Amino acid sequence: YLALHINGTMMESFLVTLVVVALTVAARSSRPNIVFILVDDEDALLSGPTIAEKDIMPNRREIFIENGVSFSYGFASSPTCCLSRSSILTGKYIHNVEIINNTYAGNCWGSQFRSEQEPFSYAAYLQQYAGYQTFHAGKYLNMYGETDPDNAENDVVQIPMGWTDWYALAGDIKYYDWCESNMGEERCYGEDVDEYHTTVIKQHALD
Repeated sequence: YLALHINGTMMESFLVTLVVVALTVAARSSRPNIVFILVDDEDALLSGPTIAEKDIMPNRREIFIENGVSFSYGFASSPTCCLSRSSILTGKYIHNVEIINNTYAGNCWGSQFRSEQEPFSYAAYLQQYAGYQTFHAGKYLNMYGETDPDNAENDVVQIPMGWTDWYALAGDIKYYDWCESNMGEERCYGEDVDEYHTTVIKQHALD
């Protein structure tokens, strides 16, 4: 088990959206479980002494900061969300995934990315070649769940290649009144306490 924390800033909305990617080991395999947590907008203030002084998110601080590994000189390949996330998914520098911004016009989850890059994501490799079961809950790429202007018939909540269990945010990033792709079917939530975005993500992970 590796608790990993990287200091960096994602220049997106104010919302801090947690993406939990839990890659569970295939049956009867001796290979380790892999848990990858990607968090937006982790600046120095949220990662520094302030959270200890004000006792903010104590579990996060204990697991990832006090008992994890911090790469003080680690840098994202781009401060822009979709570019950085696609780089993480594929292991490529941003100029090789050909995404230029957070829009469909910029190829953020555009048809070219889906056909030429998604088949080579780490999830696709882990599932196809290493026999892992793969699980995703939370934000994927910014335009996931939005209607493709070049193909209105496209299934906006389809499951990308490589994922066994899929519960991705579909559309706008909101804590209440939001929708997800629940195993390829759109499911929307309201304003009840148990429909809070990260609460639903946690339940998916526990299930």
